[in-house]
Formats: sequence, structure tokens, C-alpha cells
Amino acid sequence: MLFRSTNPGGVGHKYLKDRFVNPTQRGKTVYTEKVGDTNLTKSVAFIPAKATDNPHINEGYEAVLESIPDPQRRAAMRDGDWDAMVGQFFEQWQYNKHVVPAFDIPKEWPRYAGIDYGYAAPFAVIWLAVDQDSRVWVYREIYATKVNADQQANLILEAERSAGEFEVVRVADPSMWGHRGTPLSIADIYGLEGCGIMQADNDRINGWSRVHQHLNDGPACEYHRAQGKESCPMLHVFEERCPMFIETIPALPRNSAKPDDAETRNVDDHIPDALRYVIMAVGTHARPIIYDEDPAFRQGLPDTMSFERNDSRSSNALPLFGGMFVGDLGSPF
Repeated sequence: MLFRSTNPGGVGHKYLKDRFVNPTQRGKTVYTEKVGDTNLTKSVAFIPAKATDNPHINEGYEAVLESIPDPQRRAAMRDGDWDAMVGQFFEQWQYNKHVVPAFDIPKEWPRYAGIDYGYAAPFAVIWLAVDQDSRVWVYREIYATKVNADQQANLILEAERSAGEFEVVRVADPSMWGHRGTPLSIADIYGLEGCGIMQADNDRINGWSRVHQHLNDGPACEYHRAQGKESCPMLHVFEERCPMFIETIPALPRNSAKPDDAETRNVDDHIPDALRYVIMAVGTHARPIIYDEDPAFRQGLPDTMSFERNDSRSSNALPLFGGMFVGDLGSPF
């Protein structure tokens, strides 16, 4: 039996995380692997630990850990946080706060999908729903390489149809509208397969700012209220269904030359980009103004202002975007 003890960080951080932390679901399970070409096997386990788990640590050492100025290094050394790293772009990320068990999402919550295109590089899709408090719940992902554009579109459609989803606002990588020496763009191919998409807003700085806002705390959701908490992040992700989201979001580094932007060279930023695209679309579409009774001041308003009564509104309705409906071509709404 072989034991290893280490802290997060350093040159071996990614290897150790991929070797012990991720495969064991952060210590929840034990897995077995073969020893070379033999018939022998060995069990691999991960035992998470914090400094406070050691009863022999004195107050002086605790004070040293608390005084580490960099918050990510402090979280790694004090709390054994394998998501914390120096130069981390999403410093707010905390696995224990942002990751939650999966549940059945209410049908009335609007659904969105963000798509980042790739072929040799990964293509990534994330789906999220928005609750009544404007909190977003990332509930499904696709992450794959060497998948053609038409196959990508069908993977997306199949995932949604299997879940009974027919009103999904899909926003996609703006590069998909470029013509790369062919008559049809990638967006055209998606459309021919029946996977309607909108061109995402690619404003990186404002996009990252919105992602940061959602990673910050707001009033506690029902799940965290049941745990006695008064606040929780405005973004949650389903633990069992989005492993690549959980792995890549905290690993995204900051651009040293542009502190408000993420690094783009030699990093896995496909899911973060998909998140940025879809977060820019959440809550930005026009909604009707709802009145319980007809107010007198409606008289004389411009014809461009539309009104709708509560009894005529569909809870599942999503608006058209720029005159183009979004969703399955076989299911107009």
C-alpha cells in the first residue's frame, strides 16, 4: 500500500488532480486500475484534508496560513482546495458553493444553450436554465473533438429532444458565420440540420464581467436555504452532468497583459467561451409589459409599445429574435 501526501499547486498540480482528484469524484469513490501489462490491479483513492483536520496544528501555524496574502494560495494551503491556483481568472469559484446535485428543472424556467465551435479543438455546448430569481443553473454539457458541423447540430437536437425541450435559445460562436472557402458557413450547416442558432455577442470584457457577476453571491436559493445559508452564488452547476465545466472553469488563467480578460494561448477555454456567449444572452431579450388592469396612462403611448394581459401570457413562451424564431425547425412557436 502506497500513500502520498501533498498540497495543491506547483508543477505537479494538474497531474495529481487528473490522477487522484477528478477520477475519484473528489474522494467520493475509489477506482481500480491495472498494473502495467499484468493481471494485477490496484485501488486509487483520494482523501481530502484541510489544515483544521490536523489536531496537532498550533495557533501560530494557523496564523501563518491565514496571513498568506494571495487568496488562491491561501485556499490551497489552508483548505486543500484543488480548484484554487495563482493567477486564476474566476477567483470567486468554490466547488462547495457553485456545484450542486442535479434535480428536475421546472418546465417554466427558460432554457438557453451556448455553443463554442471546434473540430480538431474541442467543440463545447452548455445548457442553462434561469429561475425566478434570475439565477442560472448549468445542467448539461457536450464536449467533443473531431465532430463535423452537421453531427454537432444533431447531437444538440438529440440532447434537447430526449429531454423534451423544444424552446431553447441557442447562441453560438460568431466565427461560425464566417465562410472558410466553402459556399456554406458552419451556421448555415447547423440551420440545414434544423438547429437554429443566434450569433453571440463576442464582447469579451463585458462578457467576462457578466460571468463574474453570476459567480458572485446573491440571496440564497431553495437548496442553500435548506442548509441554513442566507446567500449563495447566482450560478450553480449540476455535479453529475457537467464534469468538464467543473474542471475547466476554475482552471482558466488570467491574461497577464490584460487583467480583465482571460488567457487565450495554450488553455482550454472552450466551455468558458460557451458560458460567456450564453450569459450575454440571458435576460437580454425584450419582454412585454404586464398589467393586471388597464391603466389610464396607456392612452397616447407610441404604437411600438406592446402590452399583454396576464391571462393571455404563456409561461413557456420565448420571443422571436430579429424576426427569426429560435429552436427546432419542426416545432415553431
